[in-house]
Amino acid sequence: MFAHAKDAMIKQLRYLMSEVLKELKSTMKESIVLSLETYGVSQSLPDVSKELWMVTNYYNELKRKTVSPDDDATLRRDSPGQAAAVRP
Repeated sequence: MFAHAKDAMIKQLRYLMSEVLKELKSTMKESIVLSLETYGVSQSLPDVSKELWMVTNYYNELKRKTVSPDDDATLRRDSPGQAAAVRP
């Protein structure tokens, strides 16, 4: 009996959480659009498209160059490190 009530409450809580999230997203989007349409605000925002492009390129370049720990043979060895210093 209590398990059934608990399951019903959890189901209702999840539904409520999803509804609150939908409403919050909708309200925030509307608020942002209205705020940016206000004269002066949209005029004062700088164009950062070039900087965004540069950062995206740097990120993608680093992502390509980064070696995963599974691919790097030096990381597979168990080097002694600091833990070896405290072992008796």
